[in-house]
Amino acid sequence: MERAHVLIKADPSKIRTLLTTLFAIPRVSNVAITYGPYDLLVSIDVEDIEQLGTFIVNSIASLPGVKDTLTLIEAELFLKNHFHL
Repeated sequence: MERAHVLIKADPSKIRTLLTTLFAIPRVSNVAITYGPYDLLVSIDVEDIEQLGTFIVNSIASLPGVKDTLTLIEAELFLKNHFHL
């Protein structure tokens, strides 16, 4: 399983609708409203990286109200309570 985070620039009038729509997508695990140049942060889980591009184009970027996306792919995850030097 691979995890990626998608930053979304959204039409301000569509943010609440996008929240509901994004939560209905099975691979979406979290959605956060953010401050700054992007409006939403969406965490998604995919079986493999090859699925990622198609999933983002078909399931996220094409949603009404989505103006732009930026995808970040997790390379390594460090959990605070499990990290030891």
